[in-house]
Amino acid sequence: MSRYFTVLDEITLHSWRFNAEGRELTVRMLCAFPARTAARDPDGYFAESVDEIFNYSLRDLKPGDMVGISIHNVDNQQGKPIGLSFRRRKQLSRDVL
Repeated sequence: MSRYFTVLDEITLHSWRFNAEGRELTVRMLCAFPARTAARDPDGYFAESVDEIFNYSLRDLKPGDMVGISIHNVDNQQGKPIGLSFRRRKQLSRDVL
């Protein structure tokens, strides 16, 4: 159990067309927990949250595996998704985001 997010849904998909496997995660950020930490340093709290989500979602990949990420808010359909182009696992960090 993460102190930054909870996993609501996780599915693995396989694309025959690209001979690739993908993982789709639906997570809920726990922005109010712990309230004192988030209130004192919201940017640091968000950065740590992103690190932990990356570590969880990419846990079984090798450094040379290719990764692409799309992030969107399911509660706000007016917002546009954030996309990270494909890159090697070892090149992915919160700094890229």
